[in-house]
Amino acid sequence: TVDSNTRTFSMPEGDVTILVTNERREYAEFDIDLGKFRGKTFNKHIYNPLDIFPNDRADIICTSKVFENTGDTISDKLPPVSFAVYTTINE
Repeated sequence: TVDSNTRTFSMPEGDVTILVTNERREYAEFDIDLGKFRGKTFNKHIYNPLDIFPNDRADIICTSKVFENTGDTISDKLPPVSFAVYTTINE
């Protein structure tokens, strides 16, 4: 079984944000079915507890990958116990 969750949020102005979590203790590969959101550009922001540390400035996690002019799916993988936000909103 896959210990992951996916949630999609669409804004009235047309932007879309997709949250994917990986609760496994190993890498998880997955496909996100974009359906009516195909053709958009998505920015990936990944939270990996081994790489991200809180600081006094509370920095926003920068874009780690861009999926331009997407087709029907986004295929990706996440490290253990992490999550990613895929969003059409620019930084």
